[in-house]
Amino acid sequence: MLYTIFHHFTASKSARTIEDQHWGLEWKYLPVGPVTASGGLQDNWEIEVPLLHEAMKNIVSTHQEFSRNITAERMQIQQHGHPLRIKRVIDADTSSKLLAALKQASSSVSFLLDAAQVLAIFKQESVQATLTQDTNVLLDFSIISLDKFYVPPFNTRTHVASAMCFVPNVIGTKDIPWDKSLREQVLNIMVNLKRQYRRWLSSKHLPHLAAQTVIQDSLLTSLATNLGVVERYLPLVWPAESEQPIAVIEELILGHRQSHSYRPFIHCWSLRSKVYIQIVASDGYDENSLEKFMDDMVAIATSIIED
Repeated sequence: MLYTIFHHFTASKSARTIEDQHWGLEWKYLPVGPVTASGGLQDNWEIEVPLLHEAMKNIVSTHQEFSRNITAERMQIQQHGHPLRIKRVIDADTSSKLLAALKQASSSVSFLLDAAQVLAIFKQESVQATLTQDTNVLLDFSIISLDKFYVPPFNTRTHVASAMCFVPNVIGTKDIPWDKSLREQVLNIMVNLKRQYRRWLSSKHLPHLAAQTVIQDSLLTSLATNLGVVERYLPLVWPAESEQPIAVIEELILGHRQSHSYRPFIHCWSLRSKVYIQIVASDGYDENSLEKFMDDMVAIATSIIED
């Protein structure tokens, strides 16, 4: 979507304008749904899709009672429309070492972000006081991109809606080798999460999970996602390769107003060789506690870099 916006701002005057659009026909420009964009109904969908939904519900219902999350200070949002945003930028040198360590571990920033979030939650004093063998972190809104499912004429540039689905993953205290180093704990969690993601990705019916979400919003879970390398999707100079650009993208900050829910949003991306992490949450949380949680996540994530 940002690509489309910047292209519109910087294209020649012959490009179409808003005045070219006919009022009342907006519905004609709506994108098709995820099932259509992925080639339509697949064989045995009527049997396998309900099984996928049932598997999701079972994971959530089994683990939700003992799930832990970032601890909110108040169960009352005082100012709707006023989100708290905490951001960290990992410098280029450290980011390079981090990505090298992930490559060596055959893992990715997505798994690292989830693992850092899980261990940072377990590290909280409020969670430490209630740890049992059933305690877990339920990542019930783990995001999976549907890019690989698209068929022509649909692609990642033009299809900007229903482009992802949500699945539940879970890491329990019993899944973590507490007697090992922090680095080994992170690596172990990433392997576990990779195995869980693979199970969902093995289904050719995954686009149905974008068409019908069966998970309910929860106070006990957060949401984390890796937006990837920004430059792969969005040129930083507009028009591209121009000697006198109209616009140059220097930085990215997510400004969505996620301020009506107790579910914190954690986002990660890479831009200009630096890794960014941002938390967006309602004012049910104190800013200093989110700052501490962020610092814990960064310390945990960078622990995989070997001396």
